[in-house]
Amino acid sequence: MNGSLDRDLELERRLQEALGPGFVLERAIGQGGFALVYAARDVGLNRAVAVKVLRPELAGTAAIRERFRREAEAMARLRHPHVIPVYAVGEGAGLAWYVMPLVTGGSLRTRLDRERRLPAGEARRILDEAAAALGAAHRAGVLHRDIKPDNILLDGDDARVLLTDFGIAKALGGAAPAGALTATGVVVGTPHYMSPEQASGERGIDHRSDLYSLGVVAYQMLCGDLPFQANNTPALLVKHLSEAPVPIERRSGNVPADLARAVMLCLEKNPNDRFKSAHALVEALDTGQVPALPATRARAARPMARARAGSERTKAMAAARARGSRGGTSRPALPSLPTTSGRAPAALAMTGRPQAMASLAGKPKPSKKEGESSEAGEGKSS
Repeated sequence: MNGSLDRDLELERRLQEALGPGFVLERAIGQGGFALVYAARDVGLNRAVAVKVLRPELAGTAAIRERFRREAEAMARLRHPHVIPVYAVGEGAGLAWYVMPLVTGGSLRTRLDRERRLPAGEARRILDEAAAALGAAHRAGVLHRDIKPDNILLDGDDARVLLTDFGIAKALGGAAPAGALTATGVVVGTPHYMSPEQASGERGIDHRSDLYSLGVVAYQMLCGDLPFQANNTPALLVKHLSEAPVPIERRSGNVPADLARAVMLCLEKNPNDRFKSAHALVEALDTGQVPALPATRARAARPMARARAGSERTKAMAAARARGSRGGTSRPALPSLPTTSGRAPAALAMTGRPQAMASLAGKPKPSKKEGESSEAGEGKSS
């Protein structure tokens, strides 16, 4: 038994009874607010597995049991090399559990705690594989909503990415059923990795929210720090809503330009300015063909707009002179030059609630730890 984890002999006895003779529990390897994870052996197939079990004191709560069941179902539906599979699921002896592979390499969180930042090539690979997994989830109609280093496992010697923990996943494009576990105005996710639309409690978020969260993870891999820090959660959410992150090239000078631009594009406040899909992100990472950032596109468009306006002005003046030479006296109104003022922050227009958030930010409210979900995260297999 792992000495760093509390051993619950009664829970182990009940879980072994629920699993039956097909699995043999070995040791506890992880724990969280909602669940515990045990290493075990699949007797029939002679393979190492992990068993995730809902805490007994929570198993009697219908909403939490439903969330746990939904997580297992979401993972079982996604057949992809970079999504952790589910081997079995069940209930018994007052417990709810499911079985998945035992991942030997730990999580991206563990690696970042050890190394702080990763080489650009390794960060690109992890980002690419995680985006591919998200693409599979999105095509299956599943929005993850809690992308963070804890939920990106690195398996084996090659550190293959396995996306896990779909505990607060949501069906894309579907109406919420009666008694749904989330509601308008409820912030769901992990504050350090939330998209602006998540931070504002919007209900109608889509797959581009996951891309923002993945962008935060990528920024952390490349820079060694998160794009936003604050003393309390409301202040942190305000930063996600209205503050631009420091460009990667100013924090880490050895990141290829296309990779830095891809990550910054994921971090755009307005979902319409991000990649259109996880597949588009994968394609950009693989080819190096990354679209320009919106601010760059706007700057490039201004001289063209001025040139078009100047051309129209010249034509109007020529037409006026031509009419004057024929004896006419009226002069047409000349078109005005386009304005070049900067855009208002997209999130402010999008949410309509920054003032309220900002007022909350001033309150000395204790912050959650980095990586801590607003719905407590579960332990991971390691």
